[in-house]
Amino acid sequence: MAEIATAGSVPVARSRRGPVPTGPLLINLLLIGGSVLMLLPFVWMILSSFKTQFEILMNPPTFLPLEWHPENYITAWNTAPFGRFYMNSLIVALTTTLSALLFGTMAGFGFSKHRFWGDRFFFVCILTNMMSSCCRWSARPWPPWRSSASCGPGTTSSGR
Repeated sequence: MAEIATAGSVPVARSRRGPVPTGPLLINLLLIGGSVLMLLPFVWMILSSFKTQFEILMNPPTFLPLEWHPENYITAWNTAPFGRFYMNSLIVALTTTLSALLFGTMAGFGFSKHRFWGDRFFFVCILTNMMSSCCRWSARPWPPWRSSASCGPGTTSSGR
């Protein structure tokens, strides 16, 4: 508790300071170091976007661009069809969300109102599918350029 000593007519509060707890300080330093480590690839990507291709492939690499090229963004925007990319992402996101809502609602109603043979098994299968990562199930042992080349024309909305 703090002791109060009077100096004249004004009370002065004295606090007893103990040792500074090092546990929270070490945890915060560790978290700050981890966040800097996690942000470093993102910062590297942003800084590399201002470099020329020759400077990106230089050995040893440079962290900051030797010469800044903001026109790389204009070139990328004019070269790639970003409107089509956004439309494809919107179609996939909306289709996935709406189908998950529709079939999840119907399955939830069926499992809650009706008892049938194997209902626990199918319920566990659905939960396992929802809780596991889709990337783990879609991992393939061959390089991705082989699988995407075998898809054939017309597999994207742009028809390429």
